[in-house]
Amino acid sequence: NYNATVNVRYRHSGTALWKNAMPLFRVRPETVLNYIVSPQFAGSIFDLRPGTNYDVELQAVDPDGGSQTLLLARSTRSLPQLPVSPRNVSANPSNFQSALNAAQPGDVITLADGIYTGLYTLNASGTPSNPIVIRGNHRDRVIFDGQNCTVCVQLWINSTGDVQVERITFRNSARAIRLHATNGSNFVLRRIRTTNVPTPIFSLWVDQVTIADSIFE
Repeated sequence: NYNATVNVRYRHSGTALWKNAMPLFRVRPETVLNYIVSPQFAGSIFDLRPGTNYDVELQAVDPDGGSQTLLLARSTRSLPQLPVSPRNVSANPSNFQSALNAAQPGDVITLADGIYTGLYTLNASGTPSNPIVIRGNHRDRVIFDGQNCTVCVQLWINSTGDVQVERITFRNSARAIRLHATNGSNFVLRRIRTTNVPTPIFSLWVDQVTIADSIFE
C-alpha cells in the first residue's frame, strides 16, 4: 500500500561513526516511460570519497509489519587515470576525424584552439589502463559549433569504453556527446562546457560514466 520507507546510513568500513544519507525514493512503475520496472526503492549517497570502502545500512520500515535492516559492503570507484603508456597525437579542425579514425588505446589526442564545425565519430575503444583521451588545449578556446543543427550529434563515441573527453566547449547543436555502445563502460566527461545544447549528453547501453567539473548552460 506504498506506506513503507527505507532509511539509509553509511560509514567508512572499519570505523564506528555512522552518517545519515537521504532516504531511498520509491520508484512507481506506472510513472516510468518506455521501460518495464518492478516496484522498488532507489537512491544515491552523496559526498563520498573515491576509491573508498563503505558500510551501508538500509532500514526498511513498514507500519503494517515486515520491517528489516540490511547491512551492505560497497566501494566507490577511483578517480579516472590517464594512460600508463600514452601516445601523444595533435589534431586540429582539418584532421581531427582522421585522428579519431586512427585512434588506439593510450592515445592522448590534443585539440588545437579553433572552431570545429564537423560531426565527429570515434569507433575505437581504450583499455582500463590505457584509455583513449580526447582533450582540448583550452576549454574556452576549443569550440565545437553545431551551427544550430536540429538533428545532429557533435561527437559520437561508438565504443566499448575507456574513453575520456575533456576541456571542450560545445555550442549550438541538438546533442553534444552521444555515448553509444552495447555493454560499454568507463567513460569520462570532465571540464566540458555546453551552451545552447538541449541534450548535452545522450547515452545508450553504457555503464560507469563519470561527469565532473563541467558546466551545462
